[in-house]
Amino acid sequence: MNKEEFEKLNPNEKQNLMLKISAAHPQFKFLNLATFRCGGDSFETGVFDCKGSEFVFTPSGEPVLGWDDFAVLDEISAAKIKEQCEFCGSEQSLREYVAQQTSPLRRAKIPAMLAERRASELSWVEAGADDARLKAYERDIEQFLRGEYKSSSVLTLSGALKLVREEGKIRAFLFRDVTHEELEANLQKDEFSLPSEDEWEYLASCGARTLWRFGDEPDPSEVALPHEKQPKSPKFSLFEPNLFGLFIAYDPYAVEIVSAPAYFKGGDGGCAFCGGASLFESLLPASPFYAMDEAMRQDHLDFLSGGELDSAIYRRIFRLKRELF
Repeated sequence: MNKEEFEKLNPNEKQNLMLKISAAHPQFKFLNLATFRCGGDSFETGVFDCKGSEFVFTPSGEPVLGWDDFAVLDEISAAKIKEQCEFCGSEQSLREYVAQQTSPLRRAKIPAMLAERRASELSWVEAGADDARLKAYERDIEQFLRGEYKSSSVLTLSGALKLVREEGKIRAFLFRDVTHEELEANLQKDEFSLPSEDEWEYLASCGARTLWRFGDEPDPSEVALPHEKQPKSPKFSLFEPNLFGLFIAYDPYAVEIVSAPAYFKGGDGGCAFCGGASLFESLLPASPFYAMDEAMRQDHLDFLSGGELDSAIYRRIFRLKRELF
């Protein structure tokens, strides 16, 4: 069932379909129908629970994916943005620069699925206060408890330990090495998959053709953006769920793992932000259509294999068979 057909159903028909899905796959408990909004658009779909994690029903589609030109940005605005860019060559237009860092324009066939609303951290596993492995970090934990890191609610020892201060309590997470192959194998045991690049772009863009879901130009005075001073009354927020109800493509520091051959979407680990790039360049990796070049992709695969990619996250999807519809 594609998006157009699904949106024509009335609430009772949608609910009956969601119950049918739950009956066929009882590990997913249907919770309710929910309406998600993005800009002036809205989309009502089903929300499910699977062992404490929420999933949403995403209908099938044949969307246009990838990028080849701005949808709403005019040439004058593009020229002003280029003046602020650090890495856009003098001989390049802004359009050419973006085209080099995004996937090619194409039409794809996407199956109906249940998609996990929030991605999970790949390599950080919460440890109880009595976990013997924490003894190796007693000094760091004591300093954090005493408030010696008051400027931050999170302390990360790369590839080892992460401490999070929440409501006066300390949560500890230990790092574990997980390869791409191990992750996929573990997911397949429960009939889950990583999304493909096409599926991920569809889930992130919801069919929109702008560079980001709020448009083609990041304006921190109107849009709540990551790692920027937040506007008092934003017209749009990347921190809110998108039209499909997913928390996705909102932080370029987070690198979301997808299936081969793309392997990574949704971020660059903060490389542009840390490298002194402009806001436009720094936020580009959070575009649904951003695609790492081969050299960066290989670097991140090496980091992942070596247990050094502590910003990696992943999202489970459960593809639904056409017979259900």
